[in-house]
Amino acid sequence: MVIDDTEIAIGVDGKDGVVSEACVYVPSKTTALGGGVLQSESFSSEDDRHDETAQDEAIRRYRRWISQARNASPMALLNDLLSTVSVDVVTARGARFILEVSEMGDLKVVEQVDVAKD
Repeated sequence: MVIDDTEIAIGVDGKDGVVSEACVYVPSKTTALGGGVLQSESFSSEDDRHDETAQDEAIRRYRRWISQARNASPMALLNDLLSTVSVDVVTARGARFILEVSEMGDLKVVEQVDVAKD
């Protein structure tokens, strides 16, 4: 059998049965990225309840890593990253900015660009 559209996580047991390392196979035909994370990670909070926020963030981060590994354009990666950010300030709506990405991947606004009014 050939698996060419499903992620598979292969883990190495560490201490106390906890996975110490994981390798995720992500075929290029995979459309629902994140299955490997769900197979290899536990998203339990301190009180042993499922932490959906941590799971969602891990899957978003994982999808960005896969996009980077597959050489997605920097603009597509940045749009994906910024898709989870919203601004609830009327004065910022429609504004344009020039961003700088540091060596560590941090974003910084370096200039606000004037938008020509019609």
